Parts: sequence; structure tokens; C-alpha cells
Amino acid sequence: MNYWIVSDTHFGHDKLVDYTNRPVDFSRRILENLLKYVRPEDVVIHLGDFCIGNDEKWIAKFMSSIPRYSKKWLIRGNHDGKSDGWYLRHGWDFVSDGIILRKYG
Repeated sequence: MNYWIVSDTHFGHDKLVDYTNRPVDFSRRILENLLKYVRPEDVVIHLGDFCIGNDEKWIAKFMSSIPRYSKKWLIRGNHDGKSDGWYLRHGWDFVSDGIILRKYG
């Protein structure tokens, strides 16, 4: 099992191309790499700021880029304003405002 940590994807925030020098197709690249590398036994931990608008669209694209049985955790960022229940109903397995990860005890 692998843990994949991603943050600040800001799917749908086209102005990031200008603000941060991201490539024009940054959303597609992120989703394709998730599809390429994440396996069913893996855990994907998203450290917030998932998308800017069109939440249902971007979550559907994200969920279809990750194998069905992979675990998907969302640690909220300041742009992730829906309720825990909303995120859980849309495919996330865990939602929190923060976590502590310990490696090797």
C-alpha cells in the first residue's frame, strides 16, 4: 500500500495559470497521473484547496481518476467549504480539518 499526498490542486481555477505559472492543462495532468500511479490498495490524501467552483464536476473527475477501492481522504483547505456529509456523499472516505501522521511510531 502506498500513501499519495496531494494538495492545492485548485481544479477549475484557470487564473492559476497566470498567478503561479502552472501549465494550461494542469488539471488534466494531475488527473492523468493519479490514474497512472494510484492502485486499489492505496490511500490518496488531499491536503486541501481541492477546487474552485463546480465542486460536483471536479469531484466526479477526481473520483474516476482513482481506482474504486482506493481510500480517499480530504483534509480541508480554506476553499473546501461544503459539509463533511456532502463530501462523504460524493466519494470521500474521510474528511477532517487536520490530521497527524506518524511514520515509524
